[in-house]
Amino acid sequence: DISATRQDQIQWMAGERALILGTLSREHTLRGSVNHIITPSSVDAASPTGYGSANIQPILGPQALFFVHKTKRRLYENIGVEDFGSDDRQVSDRTIFIESLIESDIKGIAYQHTPRPVLWMTLTDGTCLSLTYLREHVVTGWAFHPTRGDIIDIGVIPHPSGEYDQVWLLTERISGTLYMEVLIVKDRFYDELQVDCAMLTTVTPP
Repeated sequence: DISATRQDQIQWMAGERALILGTLSREHTLRGSVNHIITPSSVDAASPTGYGSANIQPILGPQALFFVHKTKRRLYENIGVEDFGSDDRQVSDRTIFIESLIESDIKGIAYQHTPRPVLWMTLTDGTCLSLTYLREHVVTGWAFHPTRGDIIDIGVIPHPSGEYDQVWLLTERISGTLYMEVLIVKDRFYDELQVDCAMLTTVTPP
């Protein structure tokens, strides 16, 4: 890569006014030296941190960038991404206190902005963890979300009303035969039903 003494595979790209690159050994920033436009003859490159990344797209939240370490067993927070006037970066390990919960590799991450900032993380063993994170209030909390079957994938989309974000899970379950289910994680502020899996119906009394 441009600002390093070794060549590494680029694992992901993210950024707004600057382009952030994650490779197997380091994290890099790229910006244009003239009017912030990157061209073959106008590139300012820096390599401020050297942790190394997995081939998993990071989450660029409103306050930080979260990326998965190359071992796929740690989640790092880069709190310098929004400061595009400087190449200084401060990276913190957000999984340092929950190593016992990460018994397999991290498979994917997703970000829910409303009604509260939550970063969701799926593992290759079919389990799911969530990180509630409000950096300005120094609020950080991990939770384990058990469910019947294995969680294959996770995604976050806005609710049709626009009031909050919905968390969708793709699960694999065995009940005599193997079948797939798509589940929605209910939010207690908007939904009263608080169970693992349910079906609502109306029954007319005899």
